[in-house]
Amino acid sequence: MKVLAIVFLMSFSVLAQVDFKTVSADSGLALSDAFGIGTAQPVKRSVIGIEIPSGFNGDSLSFQAKNSGSSTWFNVFNQGVQVAFPASASRFIILDSDLLVNMDSLKIRSGTYTDPDSLTADINYRVKIFELK
Repeated sequence: MKVLAIVFLMSFSVLAQVDFKTVSADSGLALSDAFGIGTAQPVKRSVIGIEIPSGFNGDSLSFQAKNSGSSTWFNVFNQGVQVAFPASASRFIILDSDLLVNMDSLKIRSGTYTDPDSLTADINYRVKIFELK
């Protein structure tokens, strides 16, 4: 148990907050506007939290991503499983810092790629971006 506590504390010492971005999503759509997290090497940046506003009407969040030079958006998977989280209005979701590392551009989806939830109001997510050292 003591070893686990030490590892947990050490993991927080390698993160430094870089940015808090506001990301818009329009009524009638499931996908947000695109946003970048900054990918200048050798710095690694990751989305580690998303603030969900009160107007959100979905039941989960998932993501699309693309790399620079590409015009194609891809649904985000990790080891064959779509990266998705249960979600509801007025919540802050904490993400594993390894899931969305150094993606050039991201979009947040209300729902999943197989079952998107169209928003009933214009909303703004707040996305917390950290630098991994």
